[in-house]
Amino acid sequence: MPQPEETGNEAHAQPSESSEERAPERTPVLTLVSSPGNRRVLEDWLADHEAYRHVSRDADVRTADFECCLLDKEMLFEHRASLLERQASEGSILPYLLLVPEASHGKMRTQLETEYPDLWAAIDGLIDMPISKDRLAERIATVLRLRGQSVAVNQQREQLDVLNRVLRHDIRNDVHVILAWTENLGEMVSPDGQESIEKILRAGNHVVELTTSAHDIAEMIHGEGSPDLSAVSLERILTDELEKRQETHPGADISMPDPPSPETRVRTNEMLSSVFRNLVNNAVQHNDSTEPAVTVTVEEYDDRVSVVVADNGPGIPDEHQDRLFSEGKAGMDSEGTGMGLFLVDRLVESYGGEVRIEDRTTGPKGGTVFVVELPMAPERG
Repeated sequence: MPQPEETGNEAHAQPSESSEERAPERTPVLTLVSSPGNRRVLEDWLADHEAYRHVSRDADVRTADFECCLLDKEMLFEHRASLLERQASEGSILPYLLLVPEASHGKMRTQLETEYPDLWAAIDGLIDMPISKDRLAERIATVLRLRGQSVAVNQQREQLDVLNRVLRHDIRNDVHVILAWTENLGEMVSPDGQESIEKILRAGNHVVELTTSAHDIAEMIHGEGSPDLSAVSLERILTDELEKRQETHPGADISMPDPPSPETRVRTNEMLSSVFRNLVNNAVQHNDSTEPAVTVTVEEYDDRVSVVVADNGPGIPDEHQDRLFSEGKAGMDSEGTGMGLFLVDRLVESYGGEVRIEDRTTGPKGGTVFVVELPMAPERG
């Protein structure tokens, strides 16, 4: 059978436009340089470098498209507000490299550190001038790698935040449905089945509490730098939280015989409620007494406040106390995950306080005794 003749089109076919390799985009670099000589050298270097493109110093710093900024002292101070505003709004590392004469390196560093700490915090490195092209390329490449890593981390964090919110929302909704139906079933179940109903309700309420702790841990971890602390009413936090705990655990005796003065303020924030929510929950959920009891007492000193949370449960063996506040360190028979006490420890630490376990014989009813030391706020209402 005769074969069709080869036309050779396959061998000589030209690649389509869609199959052509597109040149990689050049990374935009902003130059804010007052010296005409240095500015010309940098602009020529960027124009000749295949990886970067020059962004004019006439661009608006607040809105310009750039991923790295080269600037000198004069431009740093002239554009101070815009540079700080842009960097604060970026969310990821936006590197600023400051060009300084080699002889002025130490002087410039000292001046910025001592007189302009906000500007010094914004600078990602000093470049001594003159500088070789290879060295300049190395410095820019290094800070841009850091920026790329920072952008990737922020994107992952945003995705995890969305997943966290969706999961917590869906879990809480489904558990609330389960709890509602279980409560309805309670009216139809014989007395012999009431114990099972109560176990389902306790487990469901515990899942709801875990979603709250997961939210608080995420808020704590994602906080930038030091937490925003203020003077918080200890009496309000304790009273509100203990009332909620009593509603959640109606079978327990949760009391605070001698509340702190309404004027007592501690230097914390509103997440302080999470500390006492988790301590009281822990005291009730791990209590094997037929009548669980939790007693909260407060002692005030000149510069600190001590809050003692004591229960009448089985106590915690000495060999387990050292690792109790580690993330995820729950016992084999625990109803919890270890998140609660981990959160307590990290929050109290962020307040400049301390949480510890004391000998259970010091508690009014035995059991476990947690002591939370918090710094007193300087201003008292």
